[in-house]
Amino acid sequence: MKEHPIPAAWLKFLPFGYAAVTALTFAALLPGLQVTPTVAALTFPFAQLALLLRAVSRTGLAGRGLAGMLWLLPSALLAARALCLTKDRPRRAEVAALWLLALVIPAALYLMANPLALTAHIPMTDGRALPLLSALPVAAIWSCVILYLVVRLTRSIGTSGAPRLMVFLFYLVALLGAAIAAGIGVRLLGAVKNFTGGQDRQATDIIMAALRAAASVLSDGLLLMVVLRALQALAAMFSRSEAAASAVDSLAAAGLMALKVMAMATVAVNLSQLLLLRWLSDVSLAAEIPLTGLVLSLAALLFARIYTESRRLEAENELFV
Repeated sequence: MKEHPIPAAWLKFLPFGYAAVTALTFAALLPGLQVTPTVAALTFPFAQLALLLRAVSRTGLAGRGLAGMLWLLPSALLAARALCLTKDRPRRAEVAALWLLALVIPAALYLMANPLALTAHIPMTDGRALPLLSALPVAAIWSCVILYLVVRLTRSIGTSGAPRLMVFLFYLVALLGAAIAAGIGVRLLGAVKNFTGGQDRQATDIIMAALRAAASVLSDGLLLMVVLRALQALAAMFSRSEAAASAVDSLAAAGLMALKVMAMATVAVNLSQLLLLRWLSDVSLAAEIPLTGLVLSLAALLFARIYTESRRLEAENELFV
């Protein structure tokens, strides 16, 4: 199996790439400001594709034909890929996941392009519920995508050596960073929606909303810094360079700082809401605790410490030999 080295030279451009992901996510979801940011992020980009298909189909006979071709194109590509893998017995689970995805995508796009079909059997809903109901078909698509990725990754991981596993881990962490960067765009969109959502809000409400947004973006930004340090450490470990130890130490320092700052920001937000409760008209009933960021930062810190201790024990054993 051909090994693909970790592209360490690209790491210096990765922060700009993550910034672009944040900006593109914010810009792509901004037209749907009236929709809940989480729903808008979940339905992207399938909601935009469904709107495109509906607009093209209304331009006439040629438009309907073109829309039909675009509607079936993703399924055709997935089906062609599944047919190519049919004779490969170890990939039967992948083939089944591809066929399932090829069936789910056109059905979900049809429901999103024809929103009245979603409410035909739900008489209690009105037009305001359509943006929320549109997330249901997209959730089915994403669940099938996750199933395919899990099946493929488990097969690849089970048949790969340590260098390839480290490459898998590198790209997995890089994708995690992209998801965090996109999450920052969603949080910024939510902050814009909160600041423009009402005209009769008090000054304390604006201050509290700003604190929540700042704490959330700060936590995600720190977690993104940890991801970048982790990628640098993995690249150095893969190349077995002398800078691996310093890169791991840098990861440990970043994880420790992220843990401390996240904890302090969480305390500041929750105590501020408690102290200003008397003057707030908009109170968040959910505890502002970034559990995911805290857990990932702690995991990075533990990984760095375990690596450092293993290197120290290895050096001591070499002295005895």
